[in-house]
Amino acid sequence: MLRLRRRRAAHRAAIDRLPVELLIKILAFVTVNSHVQTLLPPRADDLRVSRIALAQVCSAWRDAVYDTASFWSSFRLGPLSTSSEARGLLAKKLAQWNAIPLRAELDLLVIAPLRSLGGSRAVPLLRPHLDRLVALDICIQPSVFASNGDDDDNSWFHKQGIAFPQLQYLRVADAGWSTSMHIVAPRLQELHLERIDTTEWDAVVNSGLRVLDLSGSSLLVQSMIELSRATLLHILSRCPSLHTLLLREIHLTGPSNAVDQPYLPALQVLECTRSRGGVDGDILLFLLDIVPWHQLVQIAIDPGLTDVFLTAVLGGVMWTSLHYCVVEGEMLMRLREFAEAGDGGRERRVQRSSINIIASLLRSSPAVWTQLRELHVDVLGFVQLSLALSATDQRQPFLTSVTSLTILLRETGSRRRNTGPKTLRDCLQDNLEVMRLPALQTLRLSAVVGASKAVHIASACIEEFISALGCSAKPRVELDNVGTTKTDAIRNKFVQLSRSMPGRTGAR
Repeated sequence: MLRLRRRRAAHRAAIDRLPVELLIKILAFVTVNSHVQTLLPPRADDLRVSRIALAQVCSAWRDAVYDTASFWSSFRLGPLSTSSEARGLLAKKLAQWNAIPLRAELDLLVIAPLRSLGGSRAVPLLRPHLDRLVALDICIQPSVFASNGDDDDNSWFHKQGIAFPQLQYLRVADAGWSTSMHIVAPRLQELHLERIDTTEWDAVVNSGLRVLDLSGSSLLVQSMIELSRATLLHILSRCPSLHTLLLREIHLTGPSNAVDQPYLPALQVLECTRSRGGVDGDILLFLLDIVPWHQLVQIAIDPGLTDVFLTAVLGGVMWTSLHYCVVEGEMLMRLREFAEAGDGGRERRVQRSSINIIASLLRSSPAVWTQLRELHVDVLGFVQLSLALSATDQRQPFLTSVTSLTILLRETGSRRRNTGPKTLRDCLQDNLEVMRLPALQTLRLSAVVGASKAVHIASACIEEFISALGCSAKPRVELDNVGTTKTDAIRNKFVQLSRSMPGRTGAR
């Protein structure tokens, strides 16, 4: 019998012979998506496979999952995960691993007939472990935080002003109309609120907050919420360490002259957008004296920056590199600051960019381009710059067909397809004759990310484009998945597809 067991053990699969410690590391590695980089427990959406699915493979995997604390550090409580068996197992594991930090995601359904299906059924499980929560995501329906007089599982958020002493990340998204909340989190570092228009700000905003995201939109409601200037000033005055400020679908009301103007010395990322009609101009004027524009690394303002803000954000600095391309269907402009001794230079990103921004920057601060050494554009950026450079002297555009531009916008999944023709008209109206790049050394042309068709740009177009830039010496041209003939373009596309196929390292 012993000999038979040894023979069977020798023929087991290699993974079945792994030490338990190594098996746990492998399972933990394959569970979380590789792009997730956070010190907090991962979100449920970032998990490739659930711990329950892993536990059902075999007894060895089941023991590894059930006896390892890290597999129980994050959990989602919603309609599909609140059965009595699931709640019982989770309660047992939370009690067993009573020292690990936790991340909880709650899907709360307030409508009476559906309440029994939501995460509110599992709220009692969290009450003994609130001091261990480091991250909390809450998706709610209307009035979950409102006091309705009933002693139900939802009202505890409102009535008690519940405290989370270790909470670092908080996201509350109201899928319906705006509502209020009362949560105390003295160590919070990231705060994301969607359609939460009133709260006890002093309880959640502190000097250690690094990310503040206030949004008036939700999955079901596309409208703005109102926030008084005095309230926003008070919030920002409590955030000296703020790194990222996101204001979306926010309308400011009331005066602000009675409140001292704060300053955000650590701010590097600013997004101020609206889905309809462009950004609220009042917010830009409100932020003008608060934001250290000269040190911003990334800025997204819809639909664009005025000359005043361009000068504040990008003017007065010598730029060495310009990257103008499409990212996720929207134009993105990256500018790298001229590097000082021993410094790689700061890069600043302007999302939702357009040719108008480049033209405005040329008008307001033409000297910033005199040291530009590298220009990197994708095909769409090349089309826009070419049209703008050739519009004033009635020459033919460098690309003969604007149909290719519409195709590229459609293939890259643009969320705002009507910007294609509008951008073309703007290109033809704006004059980039003042765009002179005497120090340019490298021109890099690349295909639009996500485009399915082979891309080619005729050599004559490239030469004429370079001649319009007024370079002191002819720059080096680098092509990335772009051909100067149709044959070259098809060959490049074939190589690109071959490299993307599983098991292929490249085309032969």
